[in-house]
Amino acid sequence: MLRWLSRAAFFVFIASSCNVALSQTACPQGVPPGDPRCGPSPNWHQGQVAQEPEAAPRLIVRDRYQVLEDRWGAVSRDPQGPLGIAEAQASRDEAMRVAVSDCVRRGGDLDRCRNNLTPFRNSCAAYAWGNGFGQLVVKPEARDAHRIALELCVNAAGAACEIVYSGCSHPKESWTYERPANWKPAR
Repeated sequence: MLRWLSRAAFFVFIASSCNVALSQTACPQGVPPGDPRCGPSPNWHQGQVAQEPEAAPRLIVRDRYQVLEDRWGAVSRDPQGPLGIAEAQASRDEAMRVAVSDCVRRGGDLDRCRNNLTPFRNSCAAYAWGNGFGQLVVKPEARDAHRIALELCVNAAGAACEIVYSGCSHPKESWTYERPANWKPAR
């Protein structure tokens, strides 16, 4: 009988221990106790101290400013030879240097290439050629530069012309969190 009582006491002890262990955490099925996915027990209020909820992360909103950096292009012409081209350069001087260098590299005379130089900023250029006559036009949009260059060339040459160069140097877009000195909001 003593043996039977000790076995019964043992089973009661085991059963009550399991009940305590199961009631300490509320875990989804298949998740072991102690896992971060477990929540507080439904019985936490029975003499236990509630855990402090974690504070939500603080949201910081900062203004962003769009900055458009100028980009330069240039066309250098040798009236007796080739065109020299520069696009998307950071400065006017750099665009002119690259265009003259390109004109000379293609076989143009250095002095003639320097004397027939047209820089452009944040826009598009088109050069039309026909019957020994050329016309360079710079406009904000490539289609407008094409159309006007062809019209002027045809009127001056008295013959059909074609676009022999077309290119754009659009501003480079970037974003910053620091307000630029001359920044104005878009309208």
